[in-house]
Amino acid sequence: MAVNMIPPLSSASAAMEAQGARKGAKPGENRPVAQSAEKVEISDTSKTLQVVKEAIDRLPDVRIQRVMEIKERIKKNDYPLENRLARALDLMAEAKVVG
Repeated sequence: MAVNMIPPLSSASAAMEAQGARKGAKPGENRPVAQSAEKVEISDTSKTLQVVKEAIDRLPDVRIQRVMEIKERIKKNDYPLENRLARALDLMAEAKVVG
């Protein structure tokens, strides 16, 4: 099975020049190629996703081990919910996690 190799850029450039692919260029003349004015537009969805990602990145890390310990204590009725619930809600409101 034969595999066709893509010629190196210098060979491709030389081939294009030999074929007169550059307008107005004489063989052997090295003229700069004009820069195109390309423009990239980001969709509204992408912008929204970026805002959401930034908001998530600002959230504090969750301490999974601590959460698991508290869940286990709650199951065993060994965690004082009443005392901590109001404080937890206040903290969440301050952090604007809840309305």
